[in-house]
Order: sequence, then structure tokens, then C-alpha cells
Amino acid sequence: MSRRERGVALLTLLAVVALGAALALIAMANPKPSDLKREEITSKALAKAKEALIAYAATNPDFHPDEVPGYLPCPDKAGGNPEGSEEPNCGSKNETVIGRLPWKKLGIEPLRDGSGECLWYAVSGTFKNTPPTEVMNWDTLGQIEVYGPDGASLVAGSQPENRAAAVIFAPGVALGQDRQDDDPGTAQRPVCSEDYAAARFLEGVGAINNATPNGTPGATTRFIAGDRTDAFNDRLLIVTPEEIFAAIEKRSDFAPKLASLAQSAALCLIEYVKLNTHYGDSDDHRFPWAAPVGLAAYTADAYWGDAADTLSGRFPYRVDTTATLVANPSSSTLAAASCPFRMGNADENWWKNWKDHLFYALGAEFKPLAPSSSPVACGAGCLRVNGTGGQVAVVLFAGKRLAGQTRSTDAAKGSLANYLEGRNLTNHPNAAGNGNYESISPATPAFNDVLWCASLNAGHPVASPCP
Repeated sequence: MSRRERGVALLTLLAVVALGAALALIAMANPKPSDLKREEITSKALAKAKEALIAYAATNPDFHPDEVPGYLPCPDKAGGNPEGSEEPNCGSKNETVIGRLPWKKLGIEPLRDGSGECLWYAVSGTFKNTPPTEVMNWDTLGQIEVYGPDGASLVAGSQPENRAAAVIFAPGVALGQDRQDDDPGTAQRPVCSEDYAAARFLEGVGAINNATPNGTPGATTRFIAGDRTDAFNDRLLIVTPEEIFAAIEKRSDFAPKLASLAQSAALCLIEYVKLNTHYGDSDDHRFPWAAPVGLAAYTADAYWGDAADTLSGRFPYRVDTTATLVANPSSSTLAAASCPFRMGNADENWWKNWKDHLFYALGAEFKPLAPSSSPVACGAGCLRVNGTGGQVAVVLFAGKRLAGQTRSTDAAKGSLANYLEGRNLTNHPNAAGNGNYESISPATPAFNDVLWCASLNAGHPVASPCP
């Protein structure tokens, strides 16, 4: 072959290679109609699953009257229950778990992706219903970070507040995975599959594996939304705490329930005070000390104890210090079924799950020391609200985080500025016991505290909305 002929042959080969590459790019940019159809089926299945999970979290109290909204079901983990049911107890408290989507529990049909595989589902330990976390409210953090295809950028979890509460997976076709065939001898053939091994359905990229959540209680789990390759074809959809509570906030009973928490706390104080026996009658009107703003932990109720000489802070769950000073024979626990106000189980659960939003200030004249006589009227050592005096105590409910506020760490929770606004913030620590507190209705973008007051009426304490 002459040099000219060899040159023509080389040019021809290069042209063929270039044409092949171009056709490959065209194929990638213009997938087959069948591929588009499979992607459409997958997207719709993931979206329907997400909708059902959010609806479950928002309507949880309708089916479990004593519970608060926000919880998601456990996955289906082949625990001997009917297929599509949730596991009755999935792992340890605050442990993130994975399994199949519990479609039967959600009240939907078994959802399949474009390859015909049923969906999988991982739920943060802080959002699963069994065993539940200690505090479930709109400040509860998800435990799942989701990374982009590069394995470094975060799709969910760039801040603790936007970590995922749950992730739904469409596993796609098997990629060299030995998915187990269903046992033909099974009395009732499964709708999806008898194979519950996540590693035979989900894949990973680099050090991140979608089949293996971190099994340590309280730990953060990493998943990846990678590009489709010969070794990875999972498709993911994220459920965030913000999306869950956006649905919950649409409930007509949600805002009134939160507003009533400050009222219930104020009423419980009143009933507790009536049982003081230091003077042997019902005229001992000394109120409990507040709990510190900064606590050793913000979960277990036992940490929420009153502290001597504390005239403002968190609403105390326990009042052991006060009980001795006022000789109160009732339970030393305010917010419980043993509270003199006698809350029901549902009220108690709401209070326990939202207790980190309740704060309290006390007038100096009514602090639980042992004066020569019990106070019967408000003088200079009482509180004011919007300039109006005569308030023995004020209970404050801190609303949703406002711009600039964060409650994602213990250090942040120990800062009152991340909860209260205006004079409700600047009055702390209410050293003179005569602070002028602030109430604004309706709430504004810069202020959303809700206040209830305790005052004296005919010499007896009563609870009412603050002036």
C-alpha cells in the first residue's frame, strides 16, 4: 500500500471513529423512547411515594390520637409481617434504617420503577415512629446527607437543618447483582420479592454505598445520587423535614394546638401553686423557679429542672428545688399526667415533644423563698407585658425559627436569641424580677412569640392571654 493509500485509510478510520462518537453523543442526548418511558415511570413512582410519606407524617395524630405529627413509618424489612407492612420495631432509637417501601402501611399500591422493581426506602432514626426519638417538632433534624454524582457536593445536608428525613430509592435493573428468585413453593407469591438484601438492589459510588446506612444511633448516614453507569443505576428522591412540616402546618388544628401549649403551661402553674402548704392554707402564691436556658441535654425530661434564684429561663419540667421551699405535696413533675392540671396523654405528648419551645419568667415578689407572709398582691416586683403591670408570671412559646436563628446544636439551643425576640430576649435574666415583656399579634417576620400570663384575681392566681 502506498503512502497516499495508507493516508486515505487512516483518514477513513478517523472519520468512522468520529462518526461513532458523534452517534454515541446523539444517543445520550436523545435517549430511546423506551428509555424515556422508563424514566417517566420511575419519576412518577418516586413522586407518589414521597407524597404518601408526607401525608402519613402529617396525618399521624388522626390514626394515633396520643401522638404528635411528623413521624414516618418504619420500612418493610421482612420481619414476618405481611408484605408491604412496616417493621413494628426497626432498630435502636435514633438509628437510620433501610428496607422496602411499606406501601400497604401507606395505603397505596406497590410502586415500581421503570424496570419493574419495587421501591426501597430509608428513614432517619429521628423521624421513624418506632422507637421514636425524644423530641419531635419542626426543629428535629434529619440524619441523612445525600451527595451529588461527584461524591463531594451535597444535594441535602449542606446545613444540619436541611439533612433529609427520608430517601426513596428506585433500584433499576440488576447490575451484576444476584437477586434471589422467589421460592416457587411459597404458599402466597410475593407482590414484589422475597429478597430483602439491599446490597442486591442498591449500589454505591466510591466510599458511599446506598445499601448500607450508618447503623450507629444518632450518626449521620451518607447516600449518593450518582450518574447512571454500568455499575450504578439508583434513582433517589429526598423527603426533608421542611417538606413534612409544611404539610403539617396546613392542618387547621396545628397552629391552635401550639398556641395552647403556653396556656396549658400557665394553667399547670396555677394549679401547682394552689397546692403549696407552707402556710397551711391556699394563700401561698409562690411560683416555681425557672429552668436554665442552657441545659446539659435537651432531650430527656429529667434535664429540665428548676434552678434556685432563676427568675427567667426555660419552663421547668421538674420543680424539685421549688417543692421543698413551698412544701408542695404534689408530684415534682409539672408537665405530665401527674400535673395538677391533669393533662391527657395527647396533651402530655405534645408538651414533651415541644418543651424546648416553652420559656418562663417570674415576678420577684412571687419567687419560692420563705417570706414572713405569702404575697397576695402585685407590687413593684411583678412583671409587665407591653407596659401593663400586675403579671405574676409569663409563659412564652417560641415560634418557628426566624431569619438568623438556628437550633441545630446544643450550643445554639443554649442561646435565647435563637428562640425569643424583642424585649422577651433582652429582659433575660430578669434579675430584678420586674421585666417588661412583649406580645405582638399577629406574628411578624421578625417576631412570633406567643405569651400567656398568670396574675391575681381577688387574691387568687389565674391564667389568661397576656395584654
